[in-house]
Amino acid sequence: MNELLPIFLGMLLGLSTHWIPVRRRRIAALASGSIAFGTIATFVTGEHLISWGLVLIDIPMVLATASAAAALAYRIAGRRTAHAAKGPSPREN
Repeated sequence: MNELLPIFLGMLLGLSTHWIPVRRRRIAALASGSIAFGTIATFVTGEHLISWGLVLIDIPMVLATASAAAALAYRIAGRRTAHAAKGPSPREN
């Protein structure tokens, strides 16, 4: 149950950084956000009381989820943009 917070924060991070237009800045935002959100998740769930080494599990979990969410958002937005660029189909007229 404690692992749902890093997954949720990763999805939030991935969807929020998807809109950054410059690829290098988007990657930097994903990396730094993953470190910040992974540390926050470790602290909020109380895993830091067991060992701060558990932050090394939460950070990659946030990064993987954020990357997947950003890729999915990019794919969905790309399809919508491509569909809008084509114009209406003959069936819609």
